[in-house]
Amino acid sequence: MRSARIMALAALTMCAAGWVHGAQFDIATFTVPAGWSRQDGNGNVLLQTIRHVAGRETGCQIYLFGSRPSRGTPAQNFFADWEARVAGTLAVTTRPSPNQGRSTEGYDTMSASVDALVGGVPMRVLLVNATGFRKTMSFMALSSANLCDTELTTFFQNLNLETTADGGSGPPRVAPPNTRTPVEARASDVTPNAPMSDAADPEFMPVLDYTDPPNFWRGGIGGKRWVEWLANDINFSFCVYPFREYKGDAKATFRQTLLSDLIDPFYREQGIGSAPQFNANSMTGADAVIEAHFQDSVRKIHHRIAIVAGHWVAIVDIVAPTDFAWQKAFPSAAQSLKSMHVGKKPAPPSLSNGPGPSGAKLAGLFQGMGNKFTVNLDLGPGYGQAKPALRYYLLSSEGRVYRCYDFPPGGSVSAAKQFDFDAAEREDPGNTGRFAVRGNQLYMKMGGPNAEEIKTMIDDIDVLQLDGVTYVRKRGAK
Repeated sequence: MRSARIMALAALTMCAAGWVHGAQFDIATFTVPAGWSRQDGNGNVLLQTIRHVAGRETGCQIYLFGSRPSRGTPAQNFFADWEARVAGTLAVTTRPSPNQGRSTEGYDTMSASVDALVGGVPMRVLLVNATGFRKTMSFMALSSANLCDTELTTFFQNLNLETTADGGSGPPRVAPPNTRTPVEARASDVTPNAPMSDAADPEFMPVLDYTDPPNFWRGGIGGKRWVEWLANDINFSFCVYPFREYKGDAKATFRQTLLSDLIDPFYREQGIGSAPQFNANSMTGADAVIEAHFQDSVRKIHHRIAIVAGHWVAIVDIVAPTDFAWQKAFPSAAQSLKSMHVGKKPAPPSLSNGPGPSGAKLAGLFQGMGNKFTVNLDLGPGYGQAKPALRYYLLSSEGRVYRCYDFPPGGSVSAAKQFDFDAAEREDPGNTGRFAVRGNQLYMKMGGPNAEEIKTMIDDIDVLQLDGVTYVRKRGAK
């Protein structure tokens, strides 16, 4: 075995320090910063330090997560770990633009850092992913007020990962794509000659139903917004973007722009290398289905399908880097395409027209006892527990909503009457949104990158049941 040194960080200052050398975990060899402790967990290692700054305890942590077989590109591995480690565990909603690097020994690295509130404490969160030799491994660091920049920089500069004896890595190289693959050869894989949908009914919205593609695993980049499927044994993605309302002629726009603005930037083409081949198709429950097959400026193969039902549009976006990858993985994707059909489900009420007559009656301040994650500073910012805390939802007669812990919005019940929703939307979009009521169902949609949606039934206008918590109206705050 040889080892590869991982050089992933360019944004932190550099300074040498006296460390404890030669520590090992999984495929990593590293040095423990002087004065830091090491704790071995189930499939991970934690390095941490506790310090006193301005009379309070704070600290820094470095997590080493066990390696696993690589089933995607370096970027796909990075975002899968970001969703699991950062977004999922720490509830950080910011989606980063990672920096890409490459070691001299065959590992590709992706890294990104964001400043965020972790359990209410300002932290810098850094994730580094290394992919090579058919493996991927991630490292996460949390630091308070740039407290440990020196140690973090030196740690990653001295981090080494094992390499195979022959230096081989990643999936096998394949030949350049064959641009003559006809669209018509794949059109029959989508259910033909189907009846049109009744998606114009404002009480309902279309939903795209399908079976999971075999020999694929679900990635994490899309979060709750869209679904990413990745082939098990080759670089090939199959992404499904659910129905969304579309103002304008989606069919005409698709032929002009490929609706590229609706594709996540990670998979969006940066240029067109070959003129798209368009093909009209049909699907059970859809009003129209249009396929486009094209290559981008770096010769990746794209097959994009726009599914139109009323004033809604859904997209299936397939990307293969080579013709070999396309021929190997598309048959499995085609099985999922063949199963696709458009159903319908109750549509959320429109938020653009206010809360509705019943919603206006709901306006006021509601108080409940929820669970608030509190950081344990004795162990560091990555540790903590959920503790009972007062939580408030403020609903306005114009259909706006804001939520917070500990104190009413604005700091008091009286201040809540004059609450500035516009300022809250700018400063705390993830906890600010709009609501409407249809029948006895309350629908809320928050802002921010995750755009959280909340639905609940209303039995009493003075009581709300949200996420298992009972919120009771506070009198005098309407």
